[in-house]
Parts: sequence; structure tokens; C-alpha cells
Amino acid sequence: MINLTTETFYNCVELLKQIGRENNLSKLVVTSKEVHKLVGGYPGPNHRMPMCCDAMYKAMGENDEILEKPPKDKGATLKIKYHL
Repeated sequence: MINLTTETFYNCVELLKQIGRENNLSKLVVTSKEVHKLVGGYPGPNHRMPMCCDAMYKAMGENDEILEKPPKDKGATLKIKYHL
């Protein structure tokens, strides 16, 4: 299994944003559940959802928006709109 780090998740989000820009999208809306599934290890007993959420927050720019936030800020329902 891949070594999951905050950087791994951050790179995934940045890649999704890059693909969105290449396809002329103006925004990208993703959930932490989707990002973690792309990277791997979710769902599962050894998931790294807190790291995934940290990376998604880190990838935010000043105009990006948190659309949905889990009760403790880190969970599978975190949804962020990234403006491309």
C-alpha cells in the first residue's frame, strides 16, 4: 500500500485542480471522501482522513470556499469549492 502522507493528499488535490484548469473549468468541488478514495486506503481500518482534510485545507486559496464541514473539521463529509 502507498505511504499516505499529507503531501500525498495535497498532490492529489493539486492534480485535480490542474486537470480542471486544463479542461477550462472555473471551479472544482470535491469531498475528502472522494480525494481519499482516489489516493487509496479508504474506506478501511487504516484510513488517514485527518491528513486528507489537512491537505484539502492547505490547498485552499483566498477565494476558495468550504461548502460543508464535519463537526470536528476533519471527516469524510468535508466539501470544498476550489476556484480555478
